[in-house]
Amino acid sequence: VITDIPYASMIQYSQEKNDLSTLEDYNAFIKEIKKAFEEIWRVLKKGKYCIVFVADYRIGASRKILPVHSDVIQIMRDIGFTLFDIYIWRYYRSGSFRPFGKFPYQAMNVHIYILCFYKPAGDENEKPNRPIRYRKRLIEKIQRNSTEADLFNQKGEI
Repeated sequence: VITDIPYASMIQYSQEKNDLSTLEDYNAFIKEIKKAFEEIWRVLKKGKYCIVFVADYRIGASRKILPVHSDVIQIMRDIGFTLFDIYIWRYYRSGSFRPFGKFPYQAMNVHIYILCFYKPAGDENEKPNRPIRYRKRLIEKIQRNSTEADLFNQKGEI
């Protein structure tokens, strides 16, 4: 499943009463989006993935950020999904681009999160991690050319 959830009342898609984009209350929006994710959990096969595109939401002049991505992560984990990976997709908006935003010069939201979840099949914790493999010549070169002091700056600090 790949989904780009509606952003509460940030973009209104219709006037339908069941349209999540008409909800003004953020907590009500989160409760409704949880119902949608529970349905995804129900129909998704074990071991399969759910990818969620989501951006955080800034509330106008209050300068308050609603961390939608972290709320989605918590909802998905509560349902039973495992967070597999997070990607940050940086993009530029068209029009008058102000990277530092309008007065009082708060930065614009120029990225979205791509949250990758999977529905556990049940045997994930029994599988050993893949061993880390380094090229033998690289390890020898590092051992030959470095000392513990090289890991720190000249004063011995990290």
